[in-house]
Amino acid sequence: MASLPFHKLTLRAFAHQTEFLTVVREAVLFLASPHAALSENLKETTTEGYHGNRITVLELEVSRQCKIRDFFQRVIEANGPERMLLELDERMDDDCQLHMRFDKDRVVMGMKMAEKGDPEGMNMAYRLSRGENVIKAVLKVRAYPARKSAAVETLKTLIKDIGGS
Repeated sequence: MASLPFHKLTLRAFAHQTEFLTVVREAVLFLASPHAALSENLKETTTEGYHGNRITVLELEVSRQCKIRDFFQRVIEANGPERMLLELDERMDDDCQLHMRFDKDRVVMGMKMAEKGDPEGMNMAYRLSRGENVIKAVLKVRAYPARKSAAVETLKTLIKDIGGS
């Protein structure tokens, strides 16, 4: 494939005062690219919750096409091309952004399993979630014309190519 249909990938997570910031940070970086150091691109902002609790917002933007493709390929492998194709329309917004959520606890568990050489760890980390305690990923899709329908069709083709469907 000559040109990949991505502008950027943005990952965002909230680390609450009751969580270990270093663990959430490692999970975000692992999800972005398990085998590369992207920590220099990670931005952290500290804010205060309604009840005065400290919340750290972690945001990582990835623009390297090879990293985004690797990420998207791992998501497809973990969830199956069938599920991705089925949910594509509901996950895509009118700004050609694909929204995905990954359970923070599952990402951490999958990361630890992968570190120990267990191949199931990657699949666990990249399974989509609908929960609230998540790392949110937004994949900005390049589509012409820049409409939801064009972005969905572009990704359908890519999912079929990657997933072998």
